[in-house]
Amino acid sequence: MMKQKPSFLLVGLLLVTIASFGQGILVDSTFSYSFSPVRKAHGKRVLIDLYHPTIFKGRTNPYEDKVMLDILEKDKFSVAFLNEPLTYSTLKQKGEVLIIAGLPNQGQVLSGSDSTKSTLWQSPLSTEEVAGITRWVFEGGSLLLFMSHFPSGSGGKPLLEAFNPQLGAQFQILDDDVLAEPLPHAVDFLVSSTGADDGQSAEQSTLTLVPIGPLTNIAAAIVREPELVSRTRIVLMGGFLKTDYPEWNIRCDPEAAAIVFNSGAQIDMVGLDVTDRCRLSRAHIEQFATRGTARSALLHQLIGLWEGKHVTLHDPLAVLTLFSDVVKWE
Repeated sequence: MMKQKPSFLLVGLLLVTIASFGQGILVDSTFSYSFSPVRKAHGKRVLIDLYHPTIFKGRTNPYEDKVMLDILEKDKFSVAFLNEPLTYSTLKQKGEVLIIAGLPNQGQVLSGSDSTKSTLWQSPLSTEEVAGITRWVFEGGSLLLFMSHFPSGSGGKPLLEAFNPQLGAQFQILDDDVLAEPLPHAVDFLVSSTGADDGQSAEQSTLTLVPIGPLTNIAAAIVREPELVSRTRIVLMGGFLKTDYPEWNIRCDPEAAAIVFNSGAQIDMVGLDVTDRCRLSRAHIEQFATRGTARSALLHQLIGLWEGKHVTLHDPLAVLTLFSDVVKWE
């Protein structure tokens, strides 16, 4: 019997900082902080982007982020909300530090000649703004750029590409020797993992995939190698059966989801209507704090920063369905 090759899916949240002043701060309602303010006035001016649809744009009062603004004030920064294009001349004249937080991509629906529709995602930043910000930073300006999931927090990607930052050692999960050879593309990995490209029969090689994000790579692999359908079981976290609500993982790439769901592959769907009922209560969370181990204490701290009152086990539930002694299908 052919030994099944393992498959892995890494999901991340990216926080990119390109700055010589300022700091990234994760805040919740129970967060308390203490620090020694800068003792000497430096006259640095912080500009917060309010011209584009950042996390500050839709707020009645942009000063709601009291902790961040309080820290900036105590560190002798002056803060202004910038409600105009981020051109080189504006930045050069008005500030030394620029904060762009949670800038989303903007979607434009395109219609094809055969009545099909697709979405074109673009950054709200103009080419002139990207060039201006880049020049301003290289001349001494400081940029604090917060990015997160596509498409709601990835509108700053053109800036990331312009600076091409090198990630620190904390992100290097593999030794340099292991990375001597380029890692294969995810689509190549999926096709090769089933043996579809080396003559193995479907009975000899099967693969269980547990996607907990958009189905882009799986759809591309199916289009490239249709035989993948008969060799694969897909257990996915995504979708919402009881309503037409666009669940996040499906919404991020609906075209890919359509390819996968119409492919004929064996699909076990763990939808949002199911996972939303699988929660750790505050009482459950507090049990981590009382176990007395370093790992449980760290987990308790991380849960508090991430969600606070309760934790919804969306992705873990999809993974747990692989174990019949834990979860049963009905």
